[in-house]
Amino acid sequence: MRPDAAQWPCWAWELGFGAGYGDWSDRLVTGSGVRMPPTATARCDGEAANLAIRASKSIGDARRRVLLRSFAEDQVERHGCSGLRLTG
Repeated sequence: MRPDAAQWPCWAWELGFGAGYGDWSDRLVTGSGVRMPPTATARCDGEAANLAIRASKSIGDARRRVLLRSFAEDQVERHGCSGLRLTG
């Protein structure tokens, strides 16, 4: 059941994070073989981990990078990953 939009702040609908763990996840953050910014990558148990943010244009590029970095650092710590790199 979808929550009533009036119960949520408008930013709740403008921002999302994603994480894929495993070498297959590379395809989640590439388009035509080129990595789409802003994304982050790390290594978890010897395989790729790819992290991304989707945000409306009302959330500026600098803020997106800050939010992605915070999300990625949290995920790397939670999953025991290493070699965090951010693009874009």
